[in-house]
Amino acid sequence: MASDLCRRVRLHEHRYGRNVLLRRAANLVLSGGANNARMCLACDPVHDNVPIVDTTGEAAWVGRQGLSHAGPATLPTKHVSNPTLRVRFRAPQNTFWNKSGTFVWWAAQPRDLSDAWQPHPKPWEAYRATGGNVWPNSGVVKKVDGFINVSCLAPQSYLEEGLLSVRHMHFMAVVNGAIDTLQTMTVGVWPSHHLGKDFEVGHLKSATSHDGCCCVDPSKVQGVLQRGQRKDLYFRIDATGSNKTLWEGGNVFSVHHTKATDEELLKIGREIGTSPVVVYCAHPECTAASTLMSRLQHLGQCRNVFYMPAGFQGYQGWTTQ
Repeated sequence: MASDLCRRVRLHEHRYGRNVLLRRAANLVLSGGANNARMCLACDPVHDNVPIVDTTGEAAWVGRQGLSHAGPATLPTKHVSNPTLRVRFRAPQNTFWNKSGTFVWWAAQPRDLSDAWQPHPKPWEAYRATGGNVWPNSGVVKKVDGFINVSCLAPQSYLEEGLLSVRHMHFMAVVNGAIDTLQTMTVGVWPSHHLGKDFEVGHLKSATSHDGCCCVDPSKVQGVLQRGQRKDLYFRIDATGSNKTLWEGGNVFSVHHTKATDEELLKIGREIGTSPVVVYCAHPECTAASTLMSRLQHLGQCRNVFYMPAGFQGYQGWTTQ
């Protein structure tokens, strides 16, 4: 059904032009668990392991908030204070990434693990698109040797027309010193620093102890998921499938990052829903958690995801100190 729906949408857009309302409707159907999920309602579907896609049309909230377009109105002049994530990817060879060597980027504000159980914000709230000090998680980046390299705050997911977004960031080209608002690109921003040379997202040094980072250390995980007053609203996943649950009790799954079928992951994802979930594996060099998080994101599941790089070995070593 999903492939047929995508085909019909493409045929309609080929005949009548791109239609963001049609894409929103199709995405609400596809977000129930089909492959090629979208990172936001206006985004094209993600077809491969490198989540860099075109953003079609304009989100409805932009006009309602009195904005001419999503993203900063002028080129940001300040660097992000205390960034927590490094996003690095090879710019695809297409007209967007080839039209300029400079790009403006923006992303939602971070949300700490301890607050992740609370209701999700609307897009303009997550971006801080209105009021004072707008679009604080934004900047300008140059393409160097074919790569884009951004240091940013870990963007939170937000709720738009009933769909929780994937952690992501947007880009527009800078042409002749001005922002070209005609086309926007979206890039997925979930921890994936083990997955390849062309796309990686990893935490900056010491960032796991910072408030708001989606990469968290054992002390924060224990304080929120084991001892916190809202601990029953959180989930955790051992991505090695070896039943390393960290402690007894709580909402926990153990699933192998490659052996689990899509159907098994969809079942887990639907049970977790929009609740916060911490994914971990054995240790910082282990690739299981990165692989599992990527699979879940591509399936449109567990979008309120956090990553504990230390793994169960680091957690056990920390608790015995």
